[in-house]
Amino acid sequence: MNPIHIDILSSLKLGQRLLLIASSYLFTLLVGLPLLLYTPIGYASYTLLLIPLIVGSLSFGAKGGLINGIGVGLVHLIFLSFSVAKLSLLFDRMEFYVIAAFPLMVLAVSGAYMGYFNRQRKLREEEIQHLTRINHITGLYNARFFQEKLKEEKRRSERYGEKLSLLYIDIDSFKRCNDTYGHTVGDQVLEKFSTLIRKELREADSIFRYGGEEFIVLLPHTDREGGRGVAERLRKKIEEELSASRGITISVGVAEYKKGEDVTRKADEAMYEAKRLGKNKVCVSGESSHTSGSSFSKDE
Repeated sequence: MNPIHIDILSSLKLGQRLLLIASSYLFTLLVGLPLLLYTPIGYASYTLLLIPLIVGSLSFGAKGGLINGIGVGLVHLIFLSFSVAKLSLLFDRMEFYVIAAFPLMVLAVSGAYMGYFNRQRKLREEEIQHLTRINHITGLYNARFFQEKLKEEKRRSERYGEKLSLLYIDIDSFKRCNDTYGHTVGDQVLEKFSTLIRKELREADSIFRYGGEEFIVLLPHTDREGGRGVAERLRKKIEEELSASRGITISVGVAEYKKGEDVTRKADEAMYEAKRLGKNKVCVSGESSHTSGSSFSKDE
């Protein structure tokens, strides 16, 4: 089966998956029993059992697959019960049901295995997808995933009328830190910076490494004033933790998303305004020369 189709099955809501599985059982019974009873190729109806077995196992994990396999096995017994008369010449009734128990076990184990295999495959795909979204030095999301996430947040903002703000952060004088202490220390500073920022953000917020020393934070359900508050809190935290030891501060641009506007560019321009005014500051887009923070004159 095409992996895309597998993902569609496992991504459906629980009610939709249960309805799909129930439909596959109903189809198997409605088509299989008439075939079994009234056609010379009746035993071919047993192949229809593969439909609910596959659909159910690809919709759930190992436990769900096991339960589904047992369910398919019970349908198998229903088919067999209608076959007793035809097979009575070969086996007596007790032998018939003893033999029937073996396929039941096979179907149950097959369902569990298929469900387990599908679950493991999904976990591997999710892990690979996660790794492609992460910057390996900082452990933050990368610029490529930022574009995807920004589109998603814009759609949500426009659909539900929710506020969305963006912070554009640049680490002041990071080049001087690299030149003075070396790139190994520079990487350690990036790791420390990323940890500090993440601790100050909500679970709903997202932070991305956008460039060498440039970072972007998406703040759902947050207007411009809320973004200013978050930016100032981050600025103070970095100043407290990294300014004395490594001479590191940040300049932050804040912008609130409006439909049709390039919120990233607006926040970027506000960040450069903070740089122009002395660094270690917060500037909000649309508020010319309105800043917070201390004056901190250092090289770019």
